[in-house]
Amino acid sequence: MPHHKFGDNDIFYNTVKSYPKYIFTYYFNNAYINNRNFQGDNVHHGRLYLHEINVNRPNSLITGSLNKGENNNFVFDNVTSSYEYKVIDQGQEMSMPYPLFAAIDRDLIIARKDAGNNIGVDIRQGVTYKRTVFKMMSLGNRFNEYIPMSKHYDFNKYIMMSGGIPPTTKGSTQKVLSQVNHYQPYGLTSKTYLNTLTESIPMSDYINLISIPSIFYGSEIKKGSIDLKFYFSGSLIGQAQDKNKNGEIIEVSGTRVGDVLGVALYKEGMIVLTASHPLHNTYDMDGYLSPVTGTTLTSVVAADGAVIVGLDSSWKDRPRWSHFGAYQSFIKPSDGGVSASFAPASSSYVLEFQGTTTTPTITMMAHAEKNELNWSNNPTFLDRDGLATTHVSSFVAQTGSKIYKEKDLIQIKNTVSSSYCGFTASYKSQTFISKIGVYDENKELIAVAKLATPVKKTNEQDYTFKLKLDL
Repeated sequence: MPHHKFGDNDIFYNTVKSYPKYIFTYYFNNAYINNRNFQGDNVHHGRLYLHEINVNRPNSLITGSLNKGENNNFVFDNVTSSYEYKVIDQGQEMSMPYPLFAAIDRDLIIARKDAGNNIGVDIRQGVTYKRTVFKMMSLGNRFNEYIPMSKHYDFNKYIMMSGGIPPTTKGSTQKVLSQVNHYQPYGLTSKTYLNTLTESIPMSDYINLISIPSIFYGSEIKKGSIDLKFYFSGSLIGQAQDKNKNGEIIEVSGTRVGDVLGVALYKEGMIVLTASHPLHNTYDMDGYLSPVTGTTLTSVVAADGAVIVGLDSSWKDRPRWSHFGAYQSFIKPSDGGVSASFAPASSSYVLEFQGTTTTPTITMMAHAEKNELNWSNNPTFLDRDGLATTHVSSFVAQTGSKIYKEKDLIQIKNTVSSSYCGFTASYKSQTFISKIGVYDENKELIAVAKLATPVKKTNEQDYTFKLKLDL
């Protein structure tokens, strides 16, 4: 194995970008990554697990544990609140289940209306939450940083009025009316402005926020790789892409081809869809607003026998881009045909994108010069005595308790091949390089590079080997 000392001109540091592709498919409480329908006995579909632990372990699952007082930055399975943490004893063990996972989240904001105007946020248990408003508000500055790419990143114009901060009637009437005049083109009047003004006001009827964890996309989502497909009863009714690579999600197939449906925050892994128009008025309604959590449905039915008690017609709506990704519901297919019609049972979705992973690399150039590296410590390098059967009998002249002496004349094996049968070509020094050792400054072996096929090295030939290592 050649030993080579790398000079300053033999080592190069660089970065390499790769673009892994992900395909997420969603349908009625089921999610799949890259069409994988099985990832392990303890693994749910549509999740990427951070540790290959417990995925096929039937029982006695491995858990992470920590004693109280060692680290206060973790949340554990058997300690679910700050109160529980306070009452447990110092040093008591807290457990955390494995495996940890990451999955794409979807948050929805629904505008509350009055006389056709958006005057606040409609909070529905299991569908929309106040925390989603705060989450969207926190992205305001990030949106505005993207404005040079597209005007559709203007947060106040396309997402929420005044950065999501609820307007107020406090202050002079002139000040309030000046703000009203600014937002009048977006459907607000002075009357509705002065009478409500206690909630954040969305600029669209629906705002759909899709959050992608960085474990999927790396440093950023690759521009031009986003592809959304909306299916209804198995038929493609709409497709959208960021085909201009400027963050605009544009409809490429559907009823409004060319319209901007929303924007993508590439570095933050966010896709925001604000298009609230129906994809088609003739399509049946689906349960896009069905709660994700709820009580188990009973077998009790209404007097006409048609509707199960507890179902709400407000859960149903026409297909819209703002409903993209609405596949979860506390209603299960086993609950029956009537109840399933109140869940998003007819719609399915496909989300495709490519991430950008930047990997630092080190490139090393190892040189095998002429007239060098012409010796090998491999025993097959020497010509073994034909009558000898062991290494000792071939190469050792004398050995004892106080002496070890090799034979003075040991021939190097002639490995030069001949084109003639039964004929040995003239001896010529040659070795075969199969491995390259990398040593640190203390001459300790830290890595070994193996060649797929050994390279023949003669005294007349020099070689340079290029070693590339991901850091």
